[in-house]
Amino acid sequence: MLGKYITQIGIDPQSHDGQRLIEECILCLSGVNSAFDFQRNVKTIDLTPTGMSGKDVRLGLMEKSYLTVNVKYAALFLSLVPNNADAYNKLQAYLNAEDIALFRHYFTRRSFKANVKAYAVARGLIARDVSIVAMRRDKKAFDDLLDKATRHITSRVRKKLSFVMKSENTSNKDFNGDLTCKVLRAYHSLIPTKQPEAYIVNYLRRSASNETTNLCKKHTTGKRGRLVATGDDGYGGQNYEVVCRSENQTHKGAEGESEFDMLMGTQVEDSTPTIESSILMSRLFSKFKGRKLKVLEILSGHIDEGFTRFLKRNNKLGRGIDHTDYQRRVPHQTFLNTLAEYVGVYREAFMRFVQYIGGVLTAHKEFA
Repeated sequence: MLGKYITQIGIDPQSHDGQRLIEECILCLSGVNSAFDFQRNVKTIDLTPTGMSGKDVRLGLMEKSYLTVNVKYAALFLSLVPNNADAYNKLQAYLNAEDIALFRHYFTRRSFKANVKAYAVARGLIARDVSIVAMRRDKKAFDDLLDKATRHITSRVRKKLSFVMKSENTSNKDFNGDLTCKVLRAYHSLIPTKQPEAYIVNYLRRSASNETTNLCKKHTTGKRGRLVATGDDGYGGQNYEVVCRSENQTHKGAEGESEFDMLMGTQVEDSTPTIESSILMSRLFSKFKGRKLKVLEILSGHIDEGFTRFLKRNNKLGRGIDHTDYQRRVPHQTFLNTLAEYVGVYREAFMRFVQYIGGVLTAHKEFA
């Protein structure tokens, strides 16, 4: 079905671009590459025949449990066992015949297999953890886990989405279904895992909460938005204009008239620093690529699974927590030294970059 998906979106699986796209799909589905890595790598592939962006292709992959589970387990299993006829015979329980042929093509390359195996070993997986029995067991375990997350899903819909149900005359069953679908996809992206059940349940609940926020934005942003970007400001940012306003957003003047200028001089002034701060951070992120961008994202609080795995390999992090907890626990200098080691940069060069970023931020009154 992986080869069929590539064909359906308009690319020949046997072509050079098709072969490269399938390779990136396997690496992304197996967890080796992140969503960001996938979308960056496929920029060099001609997706014009598909009419889709790299993000669209990736989201299409996430819609099928066969791709997010069977392909993932098959790739991890094949990376952990010898490349022989017996391994490919066992692969028939995971994949259809067309995809087995694709896997045979890619996993005969030592570098490709080693890449997937390194990811599996880093997560503490062995062949038994990704066997066909384990895959079926993990799939079945979702039923019990969903029972423990259902109460949270129902609560989120009732507390956060009631106004949407009233305004659009929809039922809570629709939103319960949306959140359940999101939770299922989140579970498929997490397994196989060595994490305890409590961690998995909390992960599913957090996914439901995040999807609730996304649904709120989806149903309200377009109706309640006031500022729209009108073009570049000449300094790497955007100019914004107020395109609509309501009566309760204006101040009543002496003659009872709504005076928008008076509002601009009071309430809007308070939000201006926040807008400027967001623009400043956006400019900073757009200036860097590669390791510099990764460092900036980690320092700004973004979750980096690779850094978390690095800390765990070096016995600096326990189970169920990530690098943000490590950053809060250790002295700032210790954290910077560890981060420099993770990204593979000499400490002196790394500190110069951090000092430069600090200078840019402290020059702005919101960060000083």
